[in-house]
Amino acid sequence: MRRTPHKVLFVIRPMRTPFQQQIHDRVARYVEREGLTSIMSNTKWRRMLQAIDSLPFAVTFRFKDVRDAEATPTDWDPDRAHNFGFLSSVEWLEIKPLCSESGGSHGADESSLQLRQAMQNARLPFSIVDGHFRVWGYIRPGMSPAWEPVG
Repeated sequence: MRRTPHKVLFVIRPMRTPFQQQIHDRVARYVEREGLTSIMSNTKWRRMLQAIDSLPFAVTFRFKDVRDAEATPTDWDPDRAHNFGFLSSVEWLEIKPLCSESGGSHGADESSLQLRQAMQNARLPFSIVDGHFRVWGYIRPGMSPAWEPVG
Protein backbone atom coordinates (compact mmCIF):
# COMPACT_ATOMS: atom_id res chain seq x y z
CA MET A 1 0.00 0.00 0.00
CA ARG A 2 1.48 3.30 -1.09
CA ARG A 3 1.21 6.31 1.21
CA THR A 4 1.43 9.87 0.04
CA PRO A 5 3.07 12.36 2.36
CA HIS A 6 0.84 15.04 3.80
CA LYS A 7 1.75 18.59 2.97
CA VAL A 8 1.07 21.25 5.52
CA LEU A 9 0.46 24.70 4.16
CA PHE A 10 0.78 27.71 6.38
CA VAL A 11 -0.94 30.92 5.46
CA ILE A 12 0.88 33.88 6.90
CA ARG A 13 -1.19 37.02 7.02
CA PRO A 14 0.51 40.34 7.60
CA MET A 15 -0.16 41.75 11.01
CA ARG A 16 -2.39 44.80 11.07
CA THR A 17 -1.75 47.74 13.32
CA PRO A 18 -4.62 48.59 15.69
CA PHE A 19 -5.54 51.49 13.40
CA GLN A 20 -5.57 49.24 10.31
CA GLN A 21 -7.69 46.67 12.14
CA GLN A 22 -10.13 49.39 13.17
CA ILE A 23 -10.49 50.57 9.54
CA HIS A 24 -10.87 46.97 8.34
CA ASP A 25 -13.58 46.27 10.93
CA ARG A 26 -15.50 49.45 10.04
CA VAL A 27 -15.42 48.59 6.35
CA ALA A 28 -16.54 45.00 7.05
CA ARG A 29 -19.52 46.27 9.07
CA TYR A 30 -20.42 48.75 6.32
CA VAL A 31 -20.17 46.10 3.59
CA GLU A 32 -22.43 43.75 5.55
CA ARG A 33 -24.96 46.47 6.45
CA GLU A 34 -25.22 47.69 2.83
CA GLY A 35 -25.35 44.17 1.35
CA LEU A 36 -22.32 44.66 -0.91
CA THR A 37 -20.89 41.67 -2.76
CA SER A 38 -17.11 41.27 -2.63
CA ILE A 39 -15.57 40.72 -6.06
CA MET A 40 -11.84 41.02 -5.38
CA SER A 41 -9.71 39.02 -2.97
CA ASN A 42 -6.20 39.78 -1.75
CA THR A 43 -4.92 37.29 -4.34
CA LYS A 44 -6.73 39.07 -7.17
CA TRP A 45 -5.43 42.47 -6.01
CA ARG A 46 -1.88 41.03 -6.04
CA ARG A 47 -2.44 39.64 -9.55
CA MET A 48 -3.65 43.06 -10.67
CA LEU A 49 -0.52 44.75 -9.34
CA GLN A 50 1.67 42.12 -11.01
CA ALA A 51 -0.16 42.64 -14.30
CA ILE A 52 0.36 46.40 -14.06
CA ASP A 53 4.04 45.92 -13.19
CA SER A 54 4.47 43.82 -16.34
CA LEU A 55 3.44 46.69 -18.61
CA PRO A 56 6.10 48.65 -20.52
CA PHE A 57 4.41 51.96 -19.64
CA ALA A 58 3.11 53.73 -16.55
CA VAL A 59 -0.53 53.87 -15.54
CA THR A 60 -2.58 56.20 -13.39
CA PHE A 61 -5.40 55.33 -11.01
CA ARG A 62 -8.45 56.70 -9.32
CA PHE A 63 -10.73 54.88 -6.93
CA LYS A 64 -13.97 55.06 -5.03
CA ASP A 65 -14.11 54.06 -1.38
CA VAL A 66 -17.19 52.01 -0.46
CA ARG A 67 -18.21 54.65 2.09
CA ASP A 68 -18.00 57.62 -0.32
CA ALA A 69 -20.83 59.04 -2.41
CA GLU A 70 -20.87 57.85 -6.03
CA ALA A 71 -20.08 61.32 -7.35
CA THR A 72 -16.76 61.67 -5.52
CA PRO A 73 -14.06 59.42 -6.95
CA THR A 74 -10.51 60.46 -6.26
CA ASP A 75 -8.48 62.38 -8.83
CA TRP A 76 -6.21 60.48 -11.21
CA ASP A 77 -2.92 59.68 -9.47
CA PRO A 78 0.00 57.50 -10.64
CA ASP A 79 1.22 57.00 -7.04
CA ARG A 80 0.22 53.58 -5.69
CA ALA A 81 0.67 54.67 -2.09
CA HIS A 82 -2.31 57.00 -2.45
CA ASN A 83 -4.49 54.36 -4.05
CA PHE A 84 -3.64 51.08 -2.39
CA GLY A 85 -3.67 51.86 1.30
CA PHE A 86 -6.76 49.89 2.31
CA LEU A 87 -7.77 47.63 -0.54
CA SER A 88 -10.58 46.21 1.57
CA SER A 89 -12.40 49.54 1.23
CA VAL A 90 -12.03 49.99 -2.56
CA GLU A 91 -15.43 49.76 -4.27
CA TRP A 92 -13.81 50.22 -7.66
CA LEU A 93 -10.46 51.22 -9.08
CA GLU A 94 -10.09 52.78 -12.51
CA ILE A 95 -6.87 52.45 -14.46
CA LYS A 96 -5.69 54.22 -17.57
CA PRO A 97 -2.34 54.25 -19.36
CA LEU A 98 -0.13 57.30 -19.02
CA CYS A 99 0.93 58.07 -22.58
CA SER A 100 3.42 60.66 -23.71
CA GLU A 101 2.23 63.51 -25.88
CA SER A 102 4.50 62.31 -28.68
CA GLY A 103 2.81 58.90 -28.71
CA GLY A 104 -0.41 60.36 -30.13
CA SER A 105 -3.66 58.44 -30.20
CA HIS A 106 -1.95 55.39 -31.75
CA GLY A 107 0.27 55.10 -28.67
CA ALA A 108 -2.76 55.43 -26.39
CA ASP A 109 -4.66 52.78 -28.37
CA GLU A 110 -1.71 50.37 -28.23
CA SER A 111 -1.25 50.98 -24.49
CA SER A 112 -4.96 50.36 -23.86
CA LEU A 113 -4.78 47.10 -25.80
CA GLN A 114 -1.76 45.97 -23.77
CA LEU A 115 -3.48 46.95 -20.50
CA ARG A 116 -6.64 45.05 -21.50
CA GLN A 117 -4.60 41.97 -22.42
CA ALA A 118 -2.66 42.08 -19.13
CA MET A 119 -5.89 42.33 -17.13
CA GLN A 120 -7.53 39.53 -19.09
CA ASN A 121 -4.48 37.28 -18.69
CA ALA A 122 -4.55 37.94 -14.93
CA ARG A 123 -8.24 36.92 -14.97
CA LEU A 124 -9.37 40.13 -13.28
CA PRO A 125 -13.04 41.13 -13.01
CA PHE A 126 -13.22 44.43 -14.87
CA SER A 127 -15.43 46.48 -17.12
CA ILE A 128 -14.99 49.53 -19.32
CA VAL A 129 -16.67 52.63 -17.87
CA ASP A 130 -16.41 55.95 -19.71
CA GLY A 131 -13.43 54.58 -21.65
CA HIS A 132 -11.49 53.56 -18.51
CA PHE A 133 -10.69 50.12 -17.14
CA ARG A 134 -12.63 49.63 -13.91
CA VAL A 135 -11.67 46.83 -11.51
CA TRP A 136 -14.49 46.12 -9.08
CA GLY A 137 -13.73 45.51 -5.42
CA TYR A 138 -17.44 45.32 -4.52
CA ILE A 139 -20.75 45.63 -6.28
CA ARG A 140 -23.91 47.01 -4.72
CA PRO A 141 -27.27 45.23 -4.72
CA GLY A 142 -28.95 45.50 -8.11
CA MET A 143 -25.73 46.39 -9.94
CA SER A 144 -24.68 44.34 -12.92
CA PRO A 145 -21.45 45.61 -14.50
CA ALA A 146 -20.82 44.83 -18.16
CA TRP A 147 -17.92 42.46 -17.47
CA GLU A 148 -15.16 42.14 -20.03
CA PRO A 149 -14.21 38.59 -21.02
CA VAL A 150 -11.17 37.17 -19.26
CA GLY A 151 -8.30 35.11 -20.71
